[in-house]
Amino acid sequence: MIEFHKVNEITKYLSLTHHTYSVIELFVSKRWFDKLPADLKKVVLDAGKVATLAQRKAFCENEAKQLASLKAKG
Repeated sequence: MIEFHKVNEITKYLSLTHHTYSVIELFVSKRWFDKLPADLKKVVLDAGKVATLAQRKAFCENEAKQLASLKAKG
């Protein structure tokens, strides 16, 4: 987010504190979910777990790329 918001253009020093975490929520209606048969409930929950892991991986990869870019820029 530092490069996106161009904070690096006005800030001389930055600290890597790891005090924030970005998430993407997955929402479904409880009424809709409760109407699903058990096998489809499991599919939805399993897909949510896969999506969670993929989002966390993408976040970490993006953070590493941004850090490398900032270091390259000095």
